[in-house]
Amino acid sequence: MVDGHEYSIDTSNSVPVVNELIAGKMPMGDGNEIVIPKSFLEKAGISAKEALGKIIDFKGTVYNWDSGEPVVMPVAINAKIVGVADNTVKYEMDGQMFEYSVDDAFFFSKPAIDEMRTQAQITSGEGNFTIRAKTPDDMISIKDELNAGGIVPLGQFELVEDMVRLNDQTTQQSGSAVIVIGILAVVVVLAVSIMTALTRKREYAIFKVSGYANQHLLLTAVSEFVILSIGSAVLFMGVSPLTNFATTVFWDVNILNGKLLVTGSLLVLGMGILACVVTAAIGITTKASATLKTGER
Repeated sequence: MVDGHEYSIDTSNSVPVVNELIAGKMPMGDGNEIVIPKSFLEKAGISAKEALGKIIDFKGTVYNWDSGEPVVMPVAINAKIVGVADNTVKYEMDGQMFEYSVDDAFFFSKPAIDEMRTQAQITSGEGNFTIRAKTPDDMISIKDELNAGGIVPLGQFELVEDMVRLNDQTTQQSGSAVIVIGILAVVVVLAVSIMTALTRKREYAIFKVSGYANQHLLLTAVSEFVILSIGSAVLFMGVSPLTNFATTVFWDVNILNGKLLVTGSLLVLGMGILACVVTAAIGITTKASATLKTGER
């Protein structure tokens, strides 16, 4: 009963399911709290935001298995609605997707459950439940949390831990490889830029003799490397599909994605800026008289 209106809920004989919260929070407080299924809102004719904070007068029956046989026991409780959950079950069969809603999937806070257990005279503390984790890391974290609370989960967690450990090692090795490659790229760009700029010192000296000021040399270097960087970035974008095709054919690995393209283009532009700075610095510091007096005539 909500706001003086009674609503009947048919028993689905299914395990309660919650996919995600669409409003509110899970019942974690000290009082009697409840999360209701989204389908209940359709019967009540209210929105999820309007349902939060309302008091629901919940009446039903539960089975007491303490004697080894199911005994139907009535329970009744008042609980505050603190959340609304999507309780839709989706599964695939023969290539087709099917779904249905578990309309009687209500989730109570621990004080509310304790009160209903007392009303039903249930003394057994055992129960089975299934927790689905999104990632192996989350699964191990949940397992450790349950173990700390004295609950021993069943499953091949050692195998999952090995997978997580291997994934961490692979990630660390990949990160180290990226750092090494990045350092080598910077060193190569610096070396090539310095060597190229040194071989062009006579060119810079001639520019200065011809009337070029330092800002003119700087603008010349910037214009030159802007064109080179943009050309390199465009070339990288054009070659990436071919590289991805080769890795897919030989190793069945798809490396082409938006993040890779953006990161690669930014790295190319960054290397261009570094080369531009080195070249401009050497050009500006070139002494025209000393440079033109040295070397072959």
